[in-house]
Amino acid sequence: MKHSECSICYENLGRIHRVLQCGHRFHHKCIKACENMNTTIHQCPYCRQDYENICLRDRNLLNEEEKKKKTEFVSYIKKNLKDCENTSGNREKFLICNVIFKRISEEIDMLSKSKFGFSIMFINVVKNKLIELDPEINELKKNNKISLSEHNKYFNYRKIIFKNL
Repeated sequence: MKHSECSICYENLGRIHRVLQCGHRFHHKCIKACENMNTTIHQCPYCRQDYENICLRDRNLLNEEEKKKKTEFVSYIKKNLKDCENTSGNREKFLICNVIFKRISEEIDMLSKSKFGFSIMFINVVKNKLIELDPEINELKKNNKISLSEHNKYFNYRKIIFKNL
């Protein structure tokens, strides 16, 4: 299944569709048909995760300033993740990750608002890429390659992100 396909009928989603908390996407009519079968408990027809609210993705929710802010943020994160992947030194990776975490922490409000359309998948990809570096970060601290202050700052950003997203 592609992310551009409805998880029920497997046809192209188009520009307006519904996204459940689990990240699965559906045509409005397809998910409504499933909801009408059982009005008390709603479960994703694909993975069976319970849900209460469904976010409607509408192409006109963001004004020009918000679109620019989102585009700039995504470009910034992608650039730094790529830099992190292409960097060989652990300390350099640490510094880049700290910059990424700081920026994500500063933009928590934008990331958590459904109108900006950050999917669970996007957020999880960023989190997972950064989590992969945790053992290396701890090793840097253990070997005194980073200060206690740098180490604590990194994990404070991490804590903010995981608490709020």
